[in-house]
Amino acid sequence: MNVRDFNYADHFDTIIAVESVHEILDLELLKRLESLVKMGGIIVLTLPSLPGSMSVNVLVEMGYAVFRYFLRGFLLMRIDKPEVYTMPNRSWKILNAFIRISHPVLLYLSLTDS
Repeated sequence: MNVRDFNYADHFDTIIAVESVHEILDLELLKRLESLVKMGGIIVLTLPSLPGSMSVNVLVEMGYAVFRYFLRGFLLMRIDKPEVYTMPNRSWKILNAFIRISHPVLLYLSLTDS
């Protein structure tokens, strides 16, 4: 079913779209997804890349937490602040600490890479 035409009486707590809307994502669709979640709800989108019509800065200005994922999602790094999520074992915690310290350099490298 096309999410633009989807109607449901209640609102959802969370909407998760894993690499399923990247071909059609635009601000109109994002607003549509927002209308389907409860106040304070969560929208989780994973995309191989942002469509040309959208930018990270616009999403951050809209209040979205935007992460870049590495190592097949085992490492999530937030774009607009030094926030990192990793697997909860000791090795990943050490890597997490390193990334928090080196966040500005990694962020610069990841943005110049795309």
